[in-house]
Amino acid sequence: MVGDAAFAGENLVKGLKQRGHTVFHVQVFSWFDIFHKKYDGFCFDVVHIHIPNFKKLLMVWRYVFRYLFFRDKHVKIVCHWHGSDLRHPLKTFPVYRFFQRFGDFHLYSTLDLRWWLKWVSEDRKMLFTCPVDTMLFKSDGGVKEGNVVFRGGGKSFKDHRIPHDKMSGYLNRFSVVDVFNADGLDDGLLSVVAMEAVCCGCRVNQLPGLTRQWVVDNASIDVQTEKLLSVYGKVLNG
Repeated sequence: MVGDAAFAGENLVKGLKQRGHTVFHVQVFSWFDIFHKKYDGFCFDVVHIHIPNFKKLLMVWRYVFRYLFFRDKHVKIVCHWHGSDLRHPLKTFPVYRFFQRFGDFHLYSTLDLRWWLKWVSEDRKMLFTCPVDTMLFKSDGGVKEGNVVFRGGGKSFKDHRIPHDKMSGYLNRFSVVDVFNADGLDDGLLSVVAMEAVCCGCRVNQLPGLTRQWVVDNASIDVQTEKLLSVYGKVLNG
């Protein structure tokens, strides 16, 4: 598992390890990481890349090299797209087009990203909602009052980032949450902070129909890990 976004990587690693799978998660990148011998191609079945970019391409270059020159596709590459990596293609061009061509499968976290993956065939892409740790994010039964505003995901109205392990306690202080998405996106677009808020018993003004039970049934770590394993099975056996 390479990288992370909205704690999707961290939560998926947690779910995979709970099921007995061996997972190596790299979140901090350096040249040492890129050339570390642990990344030898025969160490892994799948390399799952969050927010593919140039540095992460260098980390998987040896797998792509084998495929391009020796047609050896032992390691499967799953690309996981989360937002600006596709919405602002100048940041990652031409790398994102390279990954779209040579990635074995593509996951995208919100519906609007599907348009940017129009060059990818339907059997190689899937909407994949970021998983939420519903055991961490739950109501503490305390008194909730007032509201808080989040803009662009995990930022408070004061634009101060909140550590993720403190987020549940923070959300449990409020009864109502407003979530305004980044990049001028429709505020009805499902975001991780909105799902975490309803799991803590808050009402999200922009998503009045969203409930904790929906998140448990459709975006919990257990549900999304099972979905991910089906994707891995497809690319490994395809």
